[in-house]
Amino acid sequence: MLDISDKAEDREFELKNKQENHRLIYVVLGIALFVFLTIFLAKDSQDIFLDVLKIGLGFLGGWGAGTYKKNK
Repeated sequence: MLDISDKAEDREFELKNKQENHRLIYVVLGIALFVFLTIFLAKDSQDIFLDVLKIGLGFLGGWGAGTYKKNK
């Protein structure tokens, strides 16, 4: 019985670590996308950059609000 419990705890720990790694990857990709958009769009056309930035921030705000509701 204790062996089964230990294995289940180990699996949960590994799953949590994988989820944290995926979150880190998403954050790094998001930052890289923001830097890319800033470098290539902001210097040529600020109007397009501002529109893309507004859409991205709106998406992040909606995602954060949905996550907050889900966890509450």
